[in-house]
Amino acid sequence: MTKYPYEPPEGYKFVELQNPFMIEAMKAAKEAYESGFNKSAPIGLVLEKDGKILVKTVAGSDYHKLYGCERRKLGIVNEEYEKCPGCSYKVHSEQKAVKIARENNIDIHGANAFLFGHFWYCDRCCETLRKNGVTNFYLLKDADILFDREKPTCKRFDFAYFESKLK
Repeated sequence: MTKYPYEPPEGYKFVELQNPFMIEAMKAAKEAYESGFNKSAPIGLVLEKDGKILVKTVAGSDYHKLYGCERRKLGIVNEEYEKCPGCSYKVHSEQKAVKIARENNIDIHGANAFLFGHFWYCDRCCETLRKNGVTNFYLLKDADILFDREKPTCKRFDFAYFESKLK
């Protein structure tokens, strides 16, 4: 059983890659990676309600593209996000999704979140989504095997692998 650094009280739900909302989250992550917007952690997020995409966003900003990652320079992997403007919680896909929803008067209460590119939602981001009414937190089936950088099975940057699974 996977031990997540954080798990919401209601737990995670898992979907196959063929889920249309997970596909859209993957496409967003791939675009962020290929454009250079986020080469270090290509993560896409879709908020969906009633079968419609409300918000689609990615983690990151152009900071890493311009200056590199301050945390990486310090040898920090999965913590102390605020030491780097490009890793800050402010630029996590979940925080950005809530901001986009607010700025565009999009009601995300009762929405579902689909995260591609990571095997868990961090506590701060998960709680932000929960406080704004997001009810279900979906991850890709086997995300812990596919996205954990510590495992040799990690496919974090291998979009050709994921696309082959859709054919």
